[in-house]
Amino acid sequence: MKKFISIIFLSILFFTGETAFAQKDSVKVYQSDSSAMQTDSVNAAILKIFNRKVDEIEKLRIADSITKANLVREISSLQNSDKLKKEELQKQLEQLKDQEALRYEEKKNQIDSLRLTAKGYPVLGFFEDTLFFIFNKSGSFSAQERAEAIHRRIKDLSGNYRLAKDSVEIVSSENYTDLYVKDQTIVSISDNDAIWENTSRDTLAARYQKIINNEIVRYQHETSVTTLVKEILLALFLIVLFVFIIKYIFRLFRWTSVKISQQKDILIKGIQIRNYTLFDSSKEVNFLLNLNNVVKWLLVFLVIYLALPIIFGIFPWTENYASTLFGYILNPLKKIASSFWNFVP
Repeated sequence: MKKFISIIFLSILFFTGETAFAQKDSVKVYQSDSSAMQTDSVNAAILKIFNRKVDEIEKLRIADSITKANLVREISSLQNSDKLKKEELQKQLEQLKDQEALRYEEKKNQIDSLRLTAKGYPVLGFFEDTLFFIFNKSGSFSAQERAEAIHRRIKDLSGNYRLAKDSVEIVSSENYTDLYVKDQTIVSISDNDAIWENTSRDTLAARYQKIINNEIVRYQHETSVTTLVKEILLALFLIVLFVFIIKYIFRLFRWTSVKISQQKDILIKGIQIRNYTLFDSSKEVNFLLNLNNVVKWLLVFLVIYLALPIIFGIFPWTENYASTLFGYILNPLKKIASSFWNFVP
């Protein structure tokens, strides 16, 4: 009797605690989502202000470039007898070069101050994993639109099965360094991109070239017939394994149900309070059989839930689903463990 009352009391406490925890957890999720949205808004505002300043500096640079070109042309057209005029124009040219250096330094200082706070937009590969980040706009394209456009161009390469491991080529011009694959532009790198990464355009282009080439090689390996056959066979093996596990779970609980039925009027004699019979042996057996059935199905659903992310994790294009499903289990367990640890004196 005492044992049964204790079980009921603990069950009430457990479900009450779970409800409270779920409510708190939903509030935390809402707060974290709100915080994430607020962070993204602040980040977008920071990048917008920065890009506006960069645009202003870029307009001045273009204007200076035109003036510089005119000065160079005028100097070259002067005769040797016009030394004073040539020296004056040469002095103006040097001033323009100094201004350009100062603007470059100003832009670099602004990027240095933002590098620790601003968040870039990820460029995703074939399997939705992050390859690198984009921070700067280019023309009418925002940083986010650039990142999405580069991702689409990389994804389009999946239809070309003849790509070599060194398919990405680098072509440099005065203002941009472009990465090409079969005459198709994948990425255009500006001076702003290089400054943000605290390197030169050529070095950054070489880094992106290596990343994209490696992604192409990885995609070709993961989608090769040999790899696909191995992954499918492994997935089939795991499916058969989990089917066997579920089969033996049913056998185990069939055995426990038989054992429970056999204990009627032996260990299971019903529950009485003084002269009042709360549960006779038949009702107590039925209760335990129902409880046995609930635990059985909970275990079956748990096995299926664990099987899905494991099988998804085999294939690279479903790998993200695996981590998401595992997160639904691991994150609450971490919170429960953390709460328990904080509760312990």
